[in-house]
Amino acid sequence: MTRLRGHALALGLVAALAGCGGDAPPGRAETLEPIVATAVPARYAEWSDRATALADAVDAACAAADAGAPSPGVVDGLGEDVAALRAAWTRLEPFWIGPTVDRRSKFLVDWPIDRAEVDELLAGDAAIDAYSLRTLVAADQRGLAALAHVLDAPLDARRCDYAVGNAEMVAAEAAALAAEWADFGPTLAADAAAADDALGEIVSETLFITSSLMELEPEGMQRERVEGVRWVFFGDEPPISTPDVGGGAEPAVVGIAPLLDEGIAEQLATELDAALAMPYGVAAMAVEVTIETNVVSGLTISVTFSDADGDGG
Repeated sequence: MTRLRGHALALGLVAALAGCGGDAPPGRAETLEPIVATAVPARYAEWSDRATALADAVDAACAAADAGAPSPGVVDGLGEDVAALRAAWTRLEPFWIGPTVDRRSKFLVDWPIDRAEVDELLAGDAAIDAYSLRTLVAADQRGLAALAHVLDAPLDARRCDYAVGNAEMVAAEAAALAAEWADFGPTLAADAAAADDALGEIVSETLFITSSLMELEPEGMQRERVEGVRWVFFGDEPPISTPDVGGGAEPAVVGIAPLLDEGIAEQLATELDAALAMPYGVAAMAVEVTIETNVVSGLTISVTFSDADGDGG
């Protein structure tokens, strides 16, 4: 029964919020406001801070390489930091809207790389820095995946130019996104019309994620993509597939599930928990179908798919 506690609490919050003031559902702007005006900008800001810290760590490792050879633990630790930053970025995917689309950030931050092209770039002699990577190099030769790839071998001067350039480029993009989201987020829940539009965009993103889990994505990030979708609907409440945590404390963010019929919310919670355990195939398809049918119709919103085409070069 303890494994069901998180599930029961999530649904209890949905029912409690939906039941306040009679049968009237909570206001969309009221429900969305703490998510888009506070929680998502905070996540972008935290991600930016981590990106800056990574850039500083890469620079320090390369300074050590210039002075001799950094200990293997330094490079190993950088690889773990890159993986953590990629995971945090991937969990933000339902909110790759607004400034994130306008800036084409996904093509700068973590587009799947062509390793052969990256190795060819490393073997060349053209100058590499954050500016050239942003403006002259294709998306499949830059970003966090490229940084992870270059850290697989000992750091020399050329690899350090590439590593530092990528880390600085990502950190600069993260800082710009954090600043723009601080202003953009609150506009998404400014009134009922804005909230309707925002819900359409956010739910569209969750549909794109669940429909493309077997297609292009950073390796090993399928679970993180599902975690991002679950956070949209149920916020910080842990899924039933994880041990009880937090001592029963109320989650900081509830998500948009209070806007749904309780039965739909229960079905979606169960399917998302299953998808976390197997974030592809049948489990992910069940989430996609529920969102595309019951969630979209229950919220009476229009959805579109993300533009994932092009290489961003």
